[in-house]
Amino acid sequence: MKVYRIKIDDLFYVKGVVFDSEGIQVIPTWEITEAGWYEEDKAKKYCEELNKKVDMDKAGIKFELEFVKEVE
Repeated sequence: MKVYRIKIDDLFYVKGVVFDSEGIQVIPTWEITEAGWYEEDKAKKYCEELNKKVDMDKAGIKFELEFVKEVE
């Protein structure tokens, strides 16, 4: 299984993902050590959903995956 971090515009990382009445939201962090690790399938889905959000798109915010490691 591969594990990833989610990057925000090559400046920030996603510390956590929150699901609320507005859909999916993120808790950002500057620190790589605070970034959350997500299994590949979840990380891809979170990035996809976050990049679809109209307010993120209008603000020019881009979410990308960053490989962390492979675990068994």
